[in-house]
Amino acid sequence: MPTERYRLADLVVDAESGSVVRDDVPLDLPPLSFALLVALLRRAPGLARREDLVDEVWDGAVVGDETLSQRVRLLREALGDVATAPRYVESVRGWGYRIAARVDRLDGAERELTTIAVLPFANLGGHPADDPLCEGLAEEIISALAEVDGLRVMARTSSFAVARMGLDACQAGERLGAGSLLEGSVRRSGERVRVTVQLIETTRGGHLWSERYERELSDALELEDEIAAVVAERLGADLGHHEVRRRRGPVEPEAHHAYLEGRYHFARATPEALARAVERYQRAIALDPSYARAYDGLAELHWFLGFYGGAPPRDAFGQSTWYALQALELDESLADTHALLGMLRKELDYNWPEVDRELARARELDPDSSAAPGTTTGSGASCATWRRPLRHGTSHPPPWPSATSGWGSGTRSCASSTGPSRSAIPSSCPSRRTHSLTPSATTPASTASWRR
Repeated sequence: MPTERYRLADLVVDAESGSVVRDDVPLDLPPLSFALLVALLRRAPGLARREDLVDEVWDGAVVGDETLSQRVRLLREALGDVATAPRYVESVRGWGYRIAARVDRLDGAERELTTIAVLPFANLGGHPADDPLCEGLAEEIISALAEVDGLRVMARTSSFAVARMGLDACQAGERLGAGSLLEGSVRRSGERVRVTVQLIETTRGGHLWSERYERELSDALELEDEIAAVVAERLGADLGHHEVRRRRGPVEPEAHHAYLEGRYHFARATPEALARAVERYQRAIALDPSYARAYDGLAELHWFLGFYGGAPPRDAFGQSTWYALQALELDESLADTHALLGMLRKELDYNWPEVDRELARARELDPDSSAAPGTTTGSGASCATWRRPLRHGTSHPPPWPSATSGWGSGTRSCASSTGPSRSAIPSSCPSRRTHSLTPSATTPASTASWRR
């Protein structure tokens, strides 16, 4: 008998086991809140009337509107949702409630092929130096597929975590709620690389497509796009204009490889790995000064350091702002960079018009951007539930040594003191007009406190 399971945005809800999981992490919902969530999911995408919810959740007991409203508030609190910018549950004034996001049923055969997970590619050569290439190929394919209309792509964090569990394709698909799975392997020999990929439907474990590619390492960029295009076609989707939108102009292959190495080390989130990530991002910029995503990687890394206490927040956020501005000057279409810049405007000087402008631009460029509405500030300006580190695999704060060991004093907001103006950048940053930065010129001054 099929189980009753649902995917709601980034949540997987199992009505039989009573579990709600986000990015492989269980959420603790009180029984009545869970029952209310299931009742809403059963009626999605339609409206759930107040009286119907009361009948199902409270089994016909006499319950007033205030009790139901309070239970909805508790459910939103448990999910990290807010009424003013609902992500999961929205109110319909005078009628009831409904689910605000798309809902997929995950009942065995009903699992949709267009919901896909991409696992990290296996390193058949066994050389640790090739691990960044193996993970990077998979992550870049995830990014390409995420831009295709009609596909739902599982987050890197969830997919890579499940890959480490040693499950077969059917088990992995069940765990992720994905109808299809892309897995592959990489074997590198000098400057040539052999990549084998296979697309699997996860209900019965059948193969939908497989292919082997023999390419020069310098062709990795084109290979990522080619694989994504074939996968989209096999799943009945169409890349359309996304093939053009993904990249603005040519990228130096060695710079792209250095960028993938930076992403790989950033995902590890240890002090040593973060120092290595900085060096690889800087190497990418030295090889290709016009590579916007390498600047974006440095912007994200310094935001991460400031937010989690690995460096003085004001210094780290200032460095992050400079790199984000550099990235957008080179490629204005980077949605996640706009989202990051919006959060930095909040942290540095509470410039709410700029926060709203940057987050709106991120959503305009990518409706599925991580700049999803999530919180509302005391001033009434909207902010974001911004979980970009989750996208890259750093799903938990890094294991920083204590502050007495010479590290940052912990997470705090720079905005608690008088912030700089919109254009204020720390004096240690190079000129905004200097795109061709060498590693020595781009090593942040704040790095000294954490590169140990």
